[in-house]
Amino acid sequence: MSLLLGFVLKMGGKGLWMGISCGSIMQFLLLSGIVFFSNWQKMSDNARESVFGGTPAEKEPLMSDVTGAA
Repeated sequence: MSLLLGFVLKMGGKGLWMGISCGSIMQFLLLSGIVFFSNWQKMSDNARESVFGGTPAEKEPLMSDVTGAA
């Protein structure tokens, strides 16, 4: 967009900055749409399943009982 406005349409620096601004606005709109329309519960469930293997509970303790150790 910047190349088109700045060089093809001969707008110079003003065209370059307008192109950069349009690109930033388009990026904001697309990323906002992705964030707004994403199914966050489903993504959270998928992440939990990949980390914990389908269950959020521990399968076995991470540390053994150390009470009574000298």
